[in-house]
Amino acid sequence: MTVARVTLLPHGQAMLPPEVRAALKVQDGDQLEFEVSEDGVRVRGVRLVPTDQAWFWTKEWQQGEASASADIAAGRTTRYEDGAAFLRALGELGPARDAADGTDVRDGRDLRTGSPVPER
Repeated sequence: MTVARVTLLPHGQAMLPPEVRAALKVQDGDQLEFEVSEDGVRVRGVRLVPTDQAWFWTKEWQQGEASASADIAAGRTTRYEDGAAFLRALGELGPARDAADGTDVRDGRDLRTGSPVPER
């Protein structure tokens, strides 16, 4: 266990020693979060995620990432000779549906009517 002491500067500022920054895994620009409870204060580093990347850090997406990593580690993968072989295998799975509007994303046809869907 490492003990570090700092001096509180004006306006509540403190300089964190390198070993504390390393333990918190923080760098310049990161934020610190303080959780105050009856037992004491818990400090942890926080990095803000840009809003256009937040989807990646959702619980559901991270579960999918973990599942995919487990499949890869267990050898549950398939190799294809080329892109055409891959697309043929996808075709054998049935229509590829666009969740947003129900179109077959391979040929741009509405799965309900069979009619072409205009370009988006």
